[in-house]
Amino acid sequence: MKVLSRVASPAGFALVLLLFLVLPFMSVSCEVPGISDPVGVDYSGSNLTFGTDPETEIPQELANLSEGSDPSVAEEPAPDPGVQVLAIFTALFLLFGIGTVLIPRIKARLFGAAGFAAIALVLTVVTLVVASSTIESSLLDEARATGAAESADGMPEVEAVISDMIGSEIGFWLVIIGLVLLVLGNVGAALFGDRIRIPAFAGAGGAAAMTGVPPTEPPTAPAVDPLTGEVPPAAPAAEEPVTPPADPPTPPAEPPQS
Repeated sequence: MKVLSRVASPAGFALVLLLFLVLPFMSVSCEVPGISDPVGVDYSGSNLTFGTDPETEIPQELANLSEGSDPSVAEEPAPDPGVQVLAIFTALFLLFGIGTVLIPRIKARLFGAAGFAAIALVLTVVTLVVASSTIESSLLDEARATGAAESADGMPEVEAVISDMIGSEIGFWLVIIGLVLLVLGNVGAALFGDRIRIPAFAGAGGAAAMTGVPPTEPPTAPAVDPLTGEVPPAAPAAEEPVTPPADPPTPPAEPPQS
């Protein structure tokens, strides 16, 4: 239990924070007519937290077309997910989970780590939902502006296509799995850690503690002479002093006969 609260739990939060910041968290993939490969935009947790530009994958065919015709096609910025505040709070609660190592009491440390993991879990899901909704609204506005959805009949079809373009990535799912394990592990250790008792045996003393029988002294090995390598003869036992037998009691003197 001490190992879990001191090492495993902070290390788990650090690993989840690393996965959140480095791996792709969500993506937007768009099929372009006449182009075999789709245009992809991958948002990592660091892009959401610090507001940096996501990684964009543009097929070579589309890049070649945009060089000669309209360079703005390849240079168009990716949609802003608008979840920077949520992503910052998610990263902060992961940092708070690492900081639980400073809490002195074990149960308070475990419950605190479980609470921070649960809050970060909720924030992670909310971040994905809000980011997906914001990007979908932004793409719908672009579709209306370009005339892709001029009629009301065509709007549901466009909405379905845009909704399919947005999805979660491996970073999101690994963060979710890690946080669920942290919640269950810390709560389980806090509630049931004291019930697991492993008896510690210390030779005959440990066995005696389990059986209630007083321990016996183990036999000592005879000393060996370091020069000759032989066992020296045992010293003769000290003779007990012999006490002389006590003199028999003298019978009482008989009175003289008259």
